[in-house]
Amino acid sequence: MLTDPDARGHSISAIALKCGFNDISYFNRVFRKRYGCTPSDLRYGRREPDAALTATG
Repeated sequence: MLTDPDARGHSISAIALKCGFNDISYFNRVFRKRYGCTPSDLRYGRREPDAALTATG
């Protein structure tokens, strides 16, 4: 969802909520631990998506 051009109108926190996270700080921590970058780094092209991210959405 973070890399989907159709989801650009949704904030990162709205995407996190939609994915079941009710704490944006927790979402950011687990995202960084899993993917090695912040959600905003990925969204704004400061990091290329890993193959694992591409496969899981």
